[in-house]
Amino acid sequence: MCNKAHLLFIDLDGFKPINDQLGHEAGDQALIEVARRLKCTVGKNDFIGRLGGDEFVVILTQTTDHEDALSMARTLISAISIPMHILSAKIPRTLGASIGIVAISPWQGTRTMILTAADHAMYRAKHLGKGQAQFGQLVAIA
Repeated sequence: MCNKAHLLFIDLDGFKPINDQLGHEAGDQALIEVARRLKCTVGKNDFIGRLGGDEFVVILTQTTDHEDALSMARTLISAISIPMHILSAKIPRTLGASIGIVAISPWQGTRTMILTAADHAMYRAKHLGKGQAQFGQLVAIA
């Protein structure tokens, strides 16, 4: 099978109440814990980055097909949704993730096009009820 890369655009579900109710220090600790869980879950050759706020990007470098990418997205959603202890308090199981997935290759699309397609797919996932993963497609601009 041919290896291809997939970009996963992750937006946390339920992050704002943590920040608003427990404060920014708790929000920062939640983001650090999410980053740790992402790192522990993806492969050693995969890339993890935080875009800002409660958005992360994961680039899966060794996926063989869409099913591999979808399986990893579901695994990440499960890992993120495990309750976490922050500031000595147990945060309710409301922290989750919605993920947009786009297959990428070096010769196809700009960074902006790829991120936009993944962002749109992520919002479709949120619209379907959060805690979901949806595929997006790059659209050629004429």
